[in-house]
Amino acid sequence: ELAGVIRKLSTQEIMNIEIQDYYTTTDNPILFYDIISQKLDTYPDKKFALIQFDIKRFKLINENYGEEAGTEMLHFITRQLSNYCNANQVSARVSGDVFMVMTPYEDKSEIDETIAEIQQKVKNFRNYSYELAFGVYLIENREESVRAICDYADVARQSIKKSALENVAYFSNEMHRKIKARKFVEANMKKALKNNEFLIYLQPKFSISKKEPVGYETLVRWQNPEQGMIYPDTFIPLFEENGFIKKLDAYVWECTCMVLRDWIDRHLSPLPISVNVSRANLDDETFLDVLDGLI
Repeated sequence: ELAGVIRKLSTQEIMNIEIQDYYTTTDNPILFYDIISQKLDTYPDKKFALIQFDIKRFKLINENYGEEAGTEMLHFITRQLSNYCNANQVSARVSGDVFMVMTPYEDKSEIDETIAEIQQKVKNFRNYSYELAFGVYLIENREESVRAICDYADVARQSIKKSALENVAYFSNEMHRKIKARKFVEANMKKALKNNEFLIYLQPKFSISKKEPVGYETLVRWQNPEQGMIYPDTFIPLFEENGFIKKLDAYVWECTCMVLRDWIDRHLSPLPISVNVSRANLDDETFLDVLDGLI
């Protein structure tokens, strides 16, 4: 048997730090999303910006001062944000050391002032030395999902994570283009491999003294029926990130072996052809078996 009481939480209770901290996570950011939606609906004529920030190289805090100190720092920042935000602003820790603040604004300079004030509030924990990275998205299209809005702020933040010179980035049209390109690649990569849309090109290695090719290197391009030629800088980094690079590597090796086999069958003297091998393959125990099987 189970005995208990269910009741609706008041707005004041919902804004309680512990409740927000418990229910607002990467896997379950629903509470914060709902609060953002409510604000946008309540003030349709007010301009809002979403600010996302994290602690650069937060792992060093845990390593240098201990995980308990790292946890206390996160709670400190959560409290400082809660104390800083006025009635028109909302804040939450959405995962690990990632925090968000939604704030109204009239001019972009107000956002810069808000960021400066936030930094002043949260950068004095135990005199530790640490830097923050801020990503900002100006909410213009209210038809977009709250998750998408948060993603845009995240993309802006990630763009300067490794920068030693910058700590604030605004979401731009170029970032939006990259997001669209990423989504297209992820949605079409498996179909592209199945339909042989990846093509190989042989770049000759030319001997100046002999005045003839002495070998080749295999290059890969993606000939997509919708977007035409897609170059490696668009899809290789993403494939490295999501692991699909291993499938593409094996495909390129097979195509290269087919070229060599064709030359041999036509009684041509085959020249060595170099191929790329992703570092992901070097950690794969089946890598040599795949390559050996093709050879």
